Amino acid sequence: MFRGDYQAAMALDFNYGDLVFFIGCLVMAGYNFLVKKLYAGEPMELMTFWVLVSGAGWLLLASWGQIFTIEWQSIGNEVYLWILYLSFFSTLVTFFLQQMGIVKIGATNAVAYSFLTPAFALLLSILFGIGVFELAVLPGIVLVIVAMFIIQRT
Repeated sequence: MFRGDYQAAMALDFNYGDLVFFIGCLVMAGYNFLVKKLYAGEPMELMTFWVLVSGAGWLLLASWGQIFTIEWQSIGNEVYLWILYLSFFSTLVTFFLQQMGIVKIGATNAVAYSFLTPAFALLLSILFGIGVFELAVLPGIVLVIVAMFIIQRT
């Protein structure tokens, strides 16, 4: 967030993407606590299925006006393969593991560990040669690690 700009962070100068990301973080934090509160011992696979079905429904509603204007046949097969990959690994597996973690170690600890996701994404992109480490992200990584340990101790 804030494009690594210290002055933008101090002024809370959010762009649209920052705001969407921030709202997504708040919603996911609330989701973790709701899972812990509403979990009644049902199989985790069933819970994951209904979370994904309801999420797909909300996405369909949000895109309803635009979904019919897309020329689906002009989209390459590679795009569909990436969508399949993202829907399976990044969504199904992640939600399943997150819900298992919430039930096993608690919502607070699961949230603390989930803070490491951007750092792991950066590490993987560097390892695969897709991205480079920029010094501007170091304060964010340090802040996330410190916040994770503080949350784990409470």
